[in-house]
Amino acid sequence: MVLSEDIKNDEKKKAVAEGKKSDLKVKSVKLEEESKDGGYLAYRHLIQPWITEKSHAQMASNKYIFKVLKDSDKKKVAMAVETLYGVNVIAVNMVNIPAKNRRYGKSVGKKAGFKKAIVSLKEGDRIEIFEGA
Repeated sequence: MVLSEDIKNDEKKKAVAEGKKSDLKVKSVKLEEESKDGGYLAYRHLIQPWITEKSHAQMASNKYIFKVLKDSDKKKVAMAVETLYGVNVIAVNMVNIPAKNRRYGKSVGKKAGFKKAIVSLKEGDRIEIFEGA
């Protein structure tokens, strides 16, 4: 058995050296499949816009802040914003807000931490967050 495995390995090495790709199988990696509208994945990563005085001031420089899931990354957030709002995303910065200890009398608890995404848009693009206000 060992001899037959050595022969197979030698054949594979020769095939690679000669450039034959028919003997080798190439595996392709697929990202999360997106539906045709792409909406359900977008809503999965974006929880809500983060509305504060500071975030409102950053909207003047085309930066919008969103609360996102802990497992979201920059690419997923960029795709979600582009899909939902129809804008061009230039950059995404992520900020982890840590959990904080809270006391209620003698009992001790924790205020949950979360993750924020600061999304920079292309010049001229806007997101209407305050509709009807």
